[in-house]
Parts: sequence; structure tokens; C-alpha cells
Amino acid sequence: MKKNFLKKLLILFFITMTGVFANENSVKKTKTVRVLNVDVKISIEQAKQLALNHSKVAKNSAKMTKIRLDKENRKFIYEIEFYTERKKYKYNIDANTGKVLSYSEKERSSASTVIRDDGKIINTNGSDTEIRKTPKYIGMEKAKEIAVSRITGAKKINVTNIQLDNEKGRMIYEGRMVYKNTEYKFDIDATTGEVIKWEVNEN
Repeated sequence: MKKNFLKKLLILFFITMTGVFANENSVKKTKTVRVLNVDVKISIEQAKQLALNHSKVAKNSAKMTKIRLDKENRKFIYEIEFYTERKKYKYNIDANTGKVLSYSEKERSSASTVIRDDGKIINTNGSDTEIRKTPKYIGMEKAKEIAVSRITGAKKINVTNIQLDNEKGRMIYEGRMVYKNTEYKFDIDATTGEVIKWEVNEN
């Protein structure tokens, strides 16, 4: 009886210890650990300069967004991210040797252009905004008046859609109007007010 009890006790002990070792091994599989206070040969400033030198980016034109010291696979590395007006950069640098372990370089999204009704073009790129003056345009309200004046009884409320557009380098008001079951499509020169396109579709 005692032998069976001891046998069961030993089996239970063995299973428990196996579970402990398994848990220890699973913890060791973690690859990246955040490190705050460690002794490494390369300082943060040196790591930043190494990344800038490698990317050939001037210090005053780079905006740093991330600098972090991590431990990955028993090796201390600096994770560095920064961007310029046109590109984004990511670097992993060995914190003891200064060797560039990996890096990536990507184009930032291109600037978007918004054309305002008052004839100003707004270019946006990140947080930078540039407003350029262009020749004075007649405005959307005037373009509507020109369109409805061609149809007896039509009013500006009949214009269901109108927008300022660039047609092969020529700025136009492109619009659509519906009156008495008939659809009209038109292009009007944004500077002179000339009707350069007029289409009629009867329903």
C-alpha cells in the first residue's frame, strides 16, 4: 500500500516539475525585451548620427519620431524612426558595434491639391500648407447664372452639381442641370465665362 502511495507521489512530483520546466522554456522564447538602464558602447546620439549618415540625410532636415533601446535575441539594438519632407526611414542598429542591422526607406504620401472657388490653389504636404494665387475666376454662382440663362424658365436651383476642374491645363466649371425632364451637362471657362461644352439629354 505504501509502495503504491509513494509511486503515485513520485509520478505527481515528476508531472509538476515537467510543467515548471515547460513554462520556463516558453518564457525563454520571448524575443524582444524593453530595456531601460543598461551599459552599451553606442550612445543614443551616436546611434542617431549613424542612421543619418547611412541614409545621407542632414540632421536639420530630419524629424525623429522614435528612438528606443531594446534587447532582441540577446543583442541590444536601437530602434530608430525619422522622416524628411519626402521620405520615412526605419533603422535597427547594434547598440555595441554600431552596425546597421536593418533599415527601410519609403516615400511619404504626395501632397494633395485643393482648388478653391476664389482661384487659389492650396498644396498640402504633412503639416505644411502653401497657398498660391492664380488668375481671378468668375465663381460658381456666376457660372450657374450663365448656364441657366440659356434655358427659359430655369433657375440656379436646377443646377444639381457644379465643380471647378482642370481640363488639360484650362480651368473650367463642370456642371449638371435638370429642368423639365431634360438633363444638361456643361463646361464653362472659369476665367472668361465662355460656354465651351453643352450637352442635352432628354428623358
